[in-house]
Amino acid sequence: MKKYILLLLLGLTFVQLRAQSLSYQSHIGTNGYDIVGAVLHLPDGSYIVASNTDGDATGLKTTPSFGSMDGWLLRFDANHQLLWEKPFGGSGFELVKDMQLASDQQILVLLTSTSPISGNKTVGTKGGHDAWLLKIDWDGNIIWQQDYGTTMGDRACKILVHPDESIYVGVISNGQDEDRSAPLFGEADFWLLKLNSAGQKIWDRAYGSNAQDELTALQLEPYTNRVVLLGTVGNAGNGNMNCSCLVYGTNCWIFSLDDNGAIYNQACLGSGWQLNYASLVFLTDGTSWLATNTFSGISGNQTLPNFGNWDTWLLHLDVNFQLIDQKIFGGTSTDYPMSIQTNGQVLQLVTLSSSPVSGNKTQSCRGALDIWYLMLNAADGELIMQRTIGGSQNENAAVFINQGNNTRFFIESASPQGGDKTLNNYTSIEDVWCVTMASTLGLDEQNSNASPIFSLYPNPSSESIEIENYSNAKEALLYDPTGKVLQRIALQDAQATHFVVSHLTFGIYLLKVGDQKRSLVIE
Repeated sequence: MKKYILLLLLGLTFVQLRAQSLSYQSHIGTNGYDIVGAVLHLPDGSYIVASNTDGDATGLKTTPSFGSMDGWLLRFDANHQLLWEKPFGGSGFELVKDMQLASDQQILVLLTSTSPISGNKTVGTKGGHDAWLLKIDWDGNIIWQQDYGTTMGDRACKILVHPDESIYVGVISNGQDEDRSAPLFGEADFWLLKLNSAGQKIWDRAYGSNAQDELTALQLEPYTNRVVLLGTVGNAGNGNMNCSCLVYGTNCWIFSLDDNGAIYNQACLGSGWQLNYASLVFLTDGTSWLATNTFSGISGNQTLPNFGNWDTWLLHLDVNFQLIDQKIFGGTSTDYPMSIQTNGQVLQLVTLSSSPVSGNKTQSCRGALDIWYLMLNAADGELIMQRTIGGSQNENAAVFINQGNNTRFFIESASPQGGDKTLNNYTSIEDVWCVTMASTLGLDEQNSNASPIFSLYPNPSSESIEIENYSNAKEALLYDPTGKVLQRIALQDAQATHFVVSHLTFGIYLLKVGDQKRSLVIE
């Protein structure tokens, strides 16, 4: 046993040493402000970076801007060589908020826009600012574009492409005319549009309290294909919000929808200090991790003290969005979450940090504000490794993709050369700093001995299911929602087993094969 523990510790030390290695540094910039918006990894290994810029034809940019701020897309191959770059915008102001692959593998780009018909924008706005949705091909050519808005203000947030090929667009809206048929509940609501594959509206719905509500995440529940919305609300328990919070203030509201946009399941979680950031990832067992910020210390659902001012708060939720466990990450200053991803085995969490070595932070900042990257065990949220990345001044935002065993960051940076940064910006203003970090644990290729996840379909089901790809396992265990074993299922040698489920009542069950678990929904 002692020998095993020593090897494990040595293995984790090796991982952390490897994770210190940074390489392939480059930057995206002009003579103006260059603000990181989003990144999209394409199936061929190339990737597209969205940088919002007011710069002219300088740096990597070969064309002048259309307006005061454009969405600027750059596609790079897997070896970080630039393939093309193009601006998208009109005579006003554009910000890229999200990018996703469409059902036909073309690219959807969502922007907030104030522009009339101008530049390469062929649809005008209805009000102060609208949501502008583009579909482009892999060469950056526009296939179609649509504008969604009211005569008030509508801020684009997120895109979700559903398996049925429909498109969901999430907006923060304080209007109730033009494209919005749903009522206004408060100062601003979550506004959701369901579109067909050509971007034409099927329906729209609004969700909110009587205060200011900020939509921050749009996800797909993996075991039901229900759409899940997450955001912050200023006054819980009114409007069409039918749940209350434990403490007054700004909290997180999470809910899933049926096919017609009606709320199916919902919960309010918080400490009263969740300000405009919350994100969500689902695990294969149907549970989820919610990442948000907190300032309060022990209050409401928060049962752990803060380390400093603003900390990062992770909440592990069950399939009904009820709290299972929680973690706090931070030092004595400010540590603010930016993004979270998972491959089912590990969580990758990126925060902005100004803390020295303190709390559970083991590396000091290189400048005033750095990127603090944490790798966590997805099952329990325990810390595996961490790394601070920064220059000598401020790193203000970051997005990332995984490339094999490496993680590539795209960091909004105001720092000159110094700290971890080996190159200067194009100007003294912010650029997007691109840097790769070596990593060996928890990514897709990290463990050749890991058991592959078995297949389970159809799911949801009411009659029968097929269990496939279970390697050498001989049986599967079926658990009810309380954790009781209902049945032992003998698995066939042919790697496919038919199992009748018509005798099961409506609900969510758990199927376990070896050490792998999948939720089974009976409808």
